[in-house]
This record gives sequence, C-alpha cells and structure tokens, in this order.
Amino acid sequence: MKIREKLLIGNSIFLILVLISGSILYFSIKNIVQTYIDSSMENITNNTVSLVRTVITSSVRNHLRTVATRGKNIAEYYYSEYKKGNLSEKEAYNKVKDIFLRSNFAKIGETGYVAGVSSKGILTIHPKAEGTDASKADFMKKATAMKTGYLEYPWKNPGEESERLKAAGLEYFEPWDLIVWASSYKSEFNHFIEPSDFREEILSIKFQKSGYMYILDKNGKVIVHPFIEGQETYDSKDSKGIYFIREMLKKKNGKIIYDWKNPNENERREKIAYFKYIPEIDWLIATSIYTDEINESLTIIKTIILSTLLLTSIILVIVSIKLSSFLSQPIQNLMSSINSLKQGKLNTIVKIETKDEIGELAQNFNEMTATISKANSELKELNENLESKVEERTFQLEKAKNEIEKINEITKNINSESKLNNIFDLIFQYFDNEFSIDGTIVMLKDEEKNVLYTFNTTMPKVDKNMIEYSRKLILPLNEKEGGLLYKIFVRKKAFYMSEVDKNNIPNDIPGEMIRTLNYDCFHAIPLVIQNNPFGLMLLTSYSRKIKFAKEEIRRIENFSRHITGAIYNSLLLKKTDEAKNETENQKYETEALNKLLKSLNEDLDFSVVMKKVHSYIKSNYNINYYGLAIVDKDKESLVSIDNQMPDFVTDSDRKKSENYTTKIKNVKGAHALAFKAKRPFYAPKIRKSGMTPEELFNQEMTKMESILIIPLVLQNEPIGFLDLYNTGKMELSKDDINKLSILGEHLAGIIYSSKLFQEVNLERQKSDQLLLNILPEEVAVELKQKGQVEPNYFENATILFTDFKGFTQIAEILTPRELIKELDGCFSQFDNITERYNLEKLKTIGDSYMCAGGLPKSNKTHAIDACLASLEIRAFMNQMKDIEKSLGLPFWELRIGIHSGPVIAGVVGEKKFNYDVWGDTVNMASRMESSGATGEINISSTTHNLVNHYFECRFRGEVEAKNKGKVQMYYLDRIRPEYSQDSEGLIPNDKFKEKIKSLY
Repeated sequence: MKIREKLLIGNSIFLILVLISGSILYFSIKNIVQTYIDSSMENITNNTVSLVRTVITSSVRNHLRTVATRGKNIAEYYYSEYKKGNLSEKEAYNKVKDIFLRSNFAKIGETGYVAGVSSKGILTIHPKAEGTDASKADFMKKATAMKTGYLEYPWKNPGEESERLKAAGLEYFEPWDLIVWASSYKSEFNHFIEPSDFREEILSIKFQKSGYMYILDKNGKVIVHPFIEGQETYDSKDSKGIYFIREMLKKKNGKIIYDWKNPNENERREKIAYFKYIPEIDWLIATSIYTDEINESLTIIKTIILSTLLLTSIILVIVSIKLSSFLSQPIQNLMSSINSLKQGKLNTIVKIETKDEIGELAQNFNEMTATISKANSELKELNENLESKVEERTFQLEKAKNEIEKINEITKNINSESKLNNIFDLIFQYFDNEFSIDGTIVMLKDEEKNVLYTFNTTMPKVDKNMIEYSRKLILPLNEKEGGLLYKIFVRKKAFYMSEVDKNNIPNDIPGEMIRTLNYDCFHAIPLVIQNNPFGLMLLTSYSRKIKFAKEEIRRIENFSRHITGAIYNSLLLKKTDEAKNETENQKYETEALNKLLKSLNEDLDFSVVMKKVHSYIKSNYNINYYGLAIVDKDKESLVSIDNQMPDFVTDSDRKKSENYTTKIKNVKGAHALAFKAKRPFYAPKIRKSGMTPEELFNQEMTKMESILIIPLVLQNEPIGFLDLYNTGKMELSKDDINKLSILGEHLAGIIYSSKLFQEVNLERQKSDQLLLNILPEEVAVELKQKGQVEPNYFENATILFTDFKGFTQIAEILTPRELIKELDGCFSQFDNITERYNLEKLKTIGDSYMCAGGLPKSNKTHAIDACLASLEIRAFMNQMKDIEKSLGLPFWELRIGIHSGPVIAGVVGEKKFNYDVWGDTVNMASRMESSGATGEINISSTTHNLVNHYFECRFRGEVEAKNKGKVQMYYLDRIRPEYSQDSEGLIPNDKFKEKIKSLY
C-alpha cells in the first residue's frame, strides 16, 4: 500500500473519532453547566444566609450594648447626685435598682431584662434571681474578666425546665463595682431585626436573566421579594396542584421545582429554587431561576459544537489530499539520487524542498556524499604535507628544551638566595619578562588566625589605594568569605580567568578585591609543599590586556611548581631567625622583671614600691601613668590609694582623685569586666560607651587614650587593680600583657601583707560609716566622688513633723538619763518606721522629729508612705501611753503634721555635714503639726488630694494657722477598709499594694 493511501485511511479514522468526541463533549458540557448552576445557586443562598446572620448579630449586639450603656449612664447620674450630697449612697443605689427593674425600662424583646452583677459574680440586681452567686459559671468568669462588651451564654431562670441561649451587652460602673447586664434570649432576636437593613442587598443579587432571591417567614409570609413583598403565600400551589411553599417550609433546606408566573408575565414557567432555613429568626431564604433560561444556554452551546465539528471535518479532508501529494514527491526525488550515487557519481546532490524528516534525510544524504568526497581529497594531501609536519614538531621540541634550560637557570639563582625579598624579585622579574605579568601578590597562610595574608607584592605605578589595599589584603580560609580563592587553596589546583566582567562578578569570587585591584583577568596559583598548601600567588597585568594560551598557562604553572620549594625553605629560615631574636629579647625582659620583683620585696613602703614600678613600666613599655586602687570590703567598689597622673591635671582634680571610687558590681564598666573575668583588660583605644560615670570622669580628667587594667588577684580573688595608661596610644603585645600581669600578681601580695593596706581600708570604712550616719546614701556617695553636693529642687515631696504635748512638764520630773532614754526609745522606733516606709530622717529638735518622703530620690508614693508611717508612729505611741498609764507613769501625747509640696534639699557645713530641706512646704508642714490635736494626724488639703483614694480622712474645715491665715485641714484616721488587712486600718492589704505598684 502506498504512503498516500495510508495517509487517507488514517485521516478518515481521525475524522470519525472527532465526530464521536464532539458528541461526548456536548453531553459532558450539559452536565457541567447544570452542575455549575446548581452550585452557584446554592452558594448564593449560603452567602445570603451569612449576610442575614451577620446583620442579626450586629443588630442584637448594638441594641443590647445601647441598653447597657443607658443603664450605666443612669448609674453615673445618681452617683453624681450622691457625690453632690443630694442623696445618700444607698438612696442613689436603690433609685438605679428601681429603674432597672421597671418593665417599661428593662423589657428587651418579650422576656429580656436589665440586671446588675458585681465583679465577683454576684447577681446584685435581678428581677428573679437577685443575690444568686454565679461566679463559678464559665460565662460569668468570662463576663467579670471582660466587664464591658458582648457575651452569649446559656441561662435558665427559676421555674424554667431547661437552659436557653442568651446574649448580653455589658458596661462596667467602677464606683459601685456594678456590671450593667442587658440580656435577651436568642430565640427572640427577630424582634430586633429590620428587613430594611439588608433588603437592598438581597434584591440586588441577580442570577442569569431573571433569577432573584426572596425571604419567607415561618407562616409563608413574604418578607423580601422583588414583586409580591408582604403577601401571604402559604397556600400557593403550582399547575400540578403542589403546595410548594408548604413543602419548602416543611423541608427547611433543599431544592424544589415548581411553575410560577410573575405579575408582569402572561404564562407560568418552570422554576428551580434552592432554599435554606435560619433557625435564629425562623426565616427561609431562597434563590430561584427559570429552567428555560438554563436550556437556552445549552442550545447555544450545542449549535456551536456541531458547527465547529462540521467545519473541522471539511478542512481535514482538503488538507489530507494536499498533504499526501506533498509528501510523496520528495521521496521519489531521493530514490533517484541514491541510484546515481550507486553508479559512482560522488558529486550527486539532492534538492531539499522540505524541512521535515524527508528534508532531513535529503540533508544527511548530501552530507554523506560531501564527506566521501572530502576524505578522498585528504588522502591525496596527506602524503604532500607529512614532511612539513615533521619539521614543525622538531621546532616545538627545541623550543621546549630552551624553556627548560631557562627555568633551571632561574631556579638555580633562586636557590642560591637566602633572603625572601631577593627571591621574589627574581620571580617577579621572570613573570614580567616572559609573560608581561606586572601585578603579583604573594599570600601566605597564618596558621593561628587561619587566614591568608599579603607577604609580598609588586604593582606597577597604579593608584595608591590599590597598592595599599594589595599590601593589607587578608583572605579568611572558609568557603563563605574566601569563596573561589579558598577552593583553589584547599583543592591545590590553579585557576585562570581570562576576562572579568566587573558588573557581573560571580558570587564565589571576592567582588571587593576584583574591583579595588581593577582586575581584567587573573591567574591564581596555590603554593604547595609535600601536598600541603602554604600560600597563594595572584598574577595579572596592568600594562596590557593579555589572554594566555593553554601552552602559556602550562609554562606559568610549571615554573611556579619549580620555585615553591625555594620560597618555603627561605620562609622557614626567616621564621628561625625571628624566633632566635624573640628568644633573646624575652631573656632580657625576663631578667629586668626578675630584678624589679626582687627589689620590690626589699621595701613595703608603698611610695618606694610604686616609684620602682613606675620607672620599670616607663623604661620597658613606654607607659607614663598609673593608678592603684583596692577593692572595698563589700567587693562592690574600688578605692584609689596611689596614682601618677599627667602634669596638666589641676590641684582640685588631684584632690578629688584622692577620694576616687568606682563601682565594680552590678554595673557595666571596664573594671567590672576585669573583676568578673579575673584577667587583664586591654583597650588600645578607649570607648566611652563602655564606661561607668566614675571611669568616664577619670578618663576625661587625665585625657587617657589607651589603658591596661590589671586585676591584682590573691587566692583567686581580686583585691585591687593596677591601671596603666597613656595620654597617647599604647601598643602592647600579648606577651607584654602577660609579663605585666606577673608584676600585678607580685603587687597583690605586697598590698595584702602591708599594714598600710589594712589601716587605709579600716579608716576608710569608719569614715564611710560616719558619713552614712548623717547623710543619705546617695548624697554621701556624691560627696565622696565630687567633694561637694549639688543642691536639688524637688517638685513634690512630703514633710512630716511630730511633737510631744506636755514634754516640758514631764521633762522637769525626769532625770537627764531617764529623759534621754525615753526620747531615744521613741526616736529609735521612729527611725525604724521611717526607714521601712522609704522616708528620710532629717533631724530632731528637742522633742520634735522631722522626716521627708520623695527625696533624695524622687518617687510618686511619698505622700502615701508618710501617711502609712504616721499611722504606725501613732499606734506605737498609743501603745506606749497605755503601758505607762497602767504603770502610773507620766506619758507623752503625740501630734503629727503632714504637708506635700516643692522643696530644696542640700548639704550644709564643712566639718559637720547636715542634710536639710528648705521652702514654704517645710513651714506649712510645721503649721500642720502645731495646729493639730493630740492623738491626731493633721494633713493639708494638698496631701489629702494625693492620698484620699486610699485613706479615710475627716474634713476639719478651714483652721487659722500662724502667718498662713485660714487653711483647709483634714484628720487622717485609717486605711480604707477595702485596702486594709486589719480591722484598725493600719496594715495595707495585697489590693492596696497592687494599686501602689501602678504609681512606680
């Protein structure tokens, strides 16, 4: 059978298959369209249900929250009436309760109401269950945590058989601890729903030409419909007598087919409706469409498919005929050419008319005849060119011989040199003469740092930055940072890059190096000895653009292998010489250090010892200045005991340095770091960010730029520090630091064993303790560090005065010893109380005791602290009064006065320091004490405003005060009951403490 006939049969079979496939396609599309319409209508119905449910929830939430807010507003109004004095608090509360329980205010829906709940879950206001404790219910726990918001929960009223789902809007009124609770059962939500809220959205949804949405209630009344809204449809039936509305209400969810006629149409048409039930409001939502609109779409699809199949069949028949004729002709031409080749015509060519497999076969035939013809010609040329090729090979061998002799001569010269620089000069000269390589960098491995660093380089007259960069080049020996050069070094294989695109450098090539050194090309060769790489050579040319052939690359790498041994041997010799010199230097320095340490043991006079140390560090390390400090007994601070400072330091600064201290515990500073690590801390260039304020003061005073801090360690504990520093840069090696550390260890022993250390430490402790006895700690520290205390202005502090009534009369009948003992007993107890409540004792004048809160460190609780302290002082004095009264002894009665306001605080005196406060606030506090009554705590209106939320106070009215006119005053009675741990109101409870924490 011929090819043309085979093609016609194949095309006919294909045509039949196309017709069958078209029929299957039509019926498949019909099912797909029907499925799509069903799915779309169901999705529209579900989405509409979601929309309506969202509107329901939003309407209910807003309505209940509005009722709850209105209830809170009523509570606020009657509470304000109580605060104005128009009603008692109980009357105001009962007014609110009556309003909540009124039917015209409280009814929400059919059975909803407004209630009141405390934050502990007790139903304080309720129409049926008032007083019930619901705190253990999950919904009540959530409500008391929220206090304000919206909540859904199950609830069963007394007398009801089962729980029903309720929703509530919550608002919290804090003064009465009242959660206003407006609630309604979810089954009554339809009372809150307005169809107008979503009618437009429902009617805007269209499906196909005339499909639409509608909503029915449980009785078949039309809630939303484009044509018959508001009509009763429960008894509607189609032409078959089916009550389709009743069927939908009965099934509640599903699909139904019925015929229907809209008001603007003449005939009934069959419809499909998908419907879904919303139980919350007892409504049915449906989506409907006429079936003839669906069939109309299917008819159009059917027509398109049949037309397409018919047109395709006609075109296929025409193409088959043409294709058969087109394919057979080139095959006949090819058969004719093959016959010509069999007859010995080697130049036979087939005309290529197509680009398909037949055309490719013709092309291969032509190439075969060309190959046979070429092979015939080459056989003839081989004999003619054989002699000339032999001569060319002989020339190449002679050239290789000369190259080997030249390399051997240079290698001989290199091996005769011992200095590395001379060796590299010979290598660089060879590269330049033979290959025009004028840019060479030799990098060697630093075993300790695991990097390659530039050892030698030759660069032509290029940019200075390039030369400087090449001399300081460092290559980390890891794949991430070293990239390609690291791989070359590790794999011990050279790499040549003939052209570098600086705008598109591969990720594994160091881009910064390529751009800075302006490489157009480069050749990287590892230096390897006994299969171990120890260096890397980078070669390039700046004088001309070069592109090495394979033979030149081979020659460069071959030469590099020859000279590697000479480089390695010279490197070893150089390291040996350096080690020898280092050993000699260490010997000299060790002898000098031993000589110093021996001389230090001869004298424990610190001035003599430190002069020797200073002379040693200055002559051997060029260190000009030092500071010596010891650790205090608490191991928290350093105390300076000796120093050598620059001449430009002023006398006043030198005097301050005598009392110089710096903290080393719970701070971030250089000495603290060295103290913790117990090893030297070296800073070639000081950074101010890592210093304590004291260290910063010392650095600015001496203008030091470099420092070495050596901890003086004895029995694994630092006992002091030796600071070595310069006003300029100080360059120390690791070995230098180790030797100076040995000096530090020796000094530690001298300090520990000297009486001077013990005496200085003891006297300083006594001095510090005396200072703390008369001054606040912060003030004492400032005085020691700066030599003076800056006066401070405190915007708000509280001053407390106490005074004993009848002191003079009782003092007259007591002996001096008894009088002082009585006063000491009272004031010592006052000291303990004020210290416990963070108050600062200022002074005692006769029988008057004065203290203050909110200074020398400001805080926001000073008025509260003073009130708590005054209550405990009064309780103590009342207890003393009862004891002495029972024993028939005379007793003192106490008056206390408190006032809050601005004061100025500072230290006065040069030999006897006194920390005191000044200002009108002090005078007013004194007036509060003198204007008070015995057994009472008299506070000003200013203090009252700061503490009235936590304490119960009695308003005294306006009282005449000396030089102040009439002043509003209050008696402080006790801590409020809700914040008190005891019945007397003296001890604050946890709730009080939590409230106070918010003020910090």
